[in-house]
Amino acid sequence: MDGQSSTSVLVLGLRALGAEVDYTIPNRATHSHGLNKPFVQQALQTGGIPMRWV
Repeated sequence: MDGQSSTSVLVLGLRALGAEVDYTIPNRATHSHGLNKPFVQQALQTGGIPMRWV
């Protein structure tokens, strides 16, 4: 499963459970692969919270 498909499945599942979910698909050319510090910093600066650990 690629990142777009897995993101779609996760978002739809969480929304079905009543969660307020937004998503961002990073650009590999500018953000590389995986979760990285610059991408998280950019998300936080634009008002997004990339994840919440409970």
